[in-house]
Amino acid sequence: MIRVTPIMRAALVETARVYARTARVPLRVVSRRAYGDSRFFSTMTKGAAFTAAKYDDVMAFFADPKNWPEGRFPDHLPDPFAALEKSRESRRTTRPEHRPRQPAAP
Repeated sequence: MIRVTPIMRAALVETARVYARTARVPLRVVSRRAYGDSRFFSTMTKGAAFTAAKYDDVMAFFADPKNWPEGRFPDHLPDPFAALEKSRESRRTTRPEHRPRQPAAP
């Protein structure tokens, strides 16, 4: 299980807050829309651990312009696709390499 970095956590929270302001909804509504759990951002901002896979799932919601009011990202928000791809790349490079088992010496 790969946990998110503080930078990823901050980016996700800021994106959620921008979405909440743009959509004029409370953060719990954003949590429910983005992840299906109205407590997700509340517990996350209090320090609850979550995985990079969950980060990817939630950021994928924000990466889809159809989920934003007016069907587009706010101009001042960094491209969520870039953040999502950076997370996926990070997960690919931090996984240990697969090493085939060496046959036992006779």
